[in-house]
Amino acid sequence: GEINGEYLVNIEFMSTKWAEKVKRRFHKYAVHAQERYDMDVITIVISTHATYSHLEHQKLSDMSVFTMYVVSFTHLSIKKTLNEIKLKIENKEKLNRWDMFYFTLVPFMRNEKGIVDSLCKAVEFSEIINIDDEDLWHSIISMHVALVKKFVKDDVLKSRLVDVLNMRDNIIFEKFGRKQFEEGREEGHEEIAIELLKNKDLSLDYISEVTGLSKGRI
Repeated sequence: GEINGEYLVNIEFMSTKWAEKVKRRFHKYAVHAQERYDMDVITIVISTHATYSHLEHQKLSDMSVFTMYVVSFTHLSIKKTLNEIKLKIENKEKLNRWDMFYFTLVPFMRNEKGIVDSLCKAVEFSEIINIDDEDLWHSIISMHVALVKKFVKDDVLKSRLVDVLNMRDNIIFEKFGRKQFEEGREEGHEEIAIELLKNKDLSLDYISEVTGLSKGRI
């Protein structure tokens, strides 16, 4: 159904079958958030076990039912999704936000080997992806780090995967950080040039030397 108004959204990730204690825990979180922030809470459960998206209900009393939105991506193939993204990269096509949305959710797609194998593939694949949106990329990396920490039980593998993701995140930050620094520095030089131009006694040659800007740019 359609959802109107303002809500808090609580997103949970689950790789096991439903159990009553899990439903009670999700309900407890929702009640706590509702009391703390004085807002209605929508609970969305992204599941690797559910075969289809549906509403899951927990009967609290004869008059009260707690409803969760269960979202499944198991109808999507991890192999097909990654191959389609890889083909775009090889053809030097620009990846769009839908590509990155599906890449973010790769760990929840159909994979007979399980979510840990999917996470390993996502981490490995992240090394060939190059996008121009730093905030989007950081969000994807953060999501995958959280999933690795939640689902990978082997401490050595977990540490290695997190290290690779953090290194990739740092590379992107370095790339965009340097670009923003250069843009900011040039903008600052332009502002200095504007102020110097107010002094009619200063030549273009002098202003160019001080700011590093060409006389044509000034």
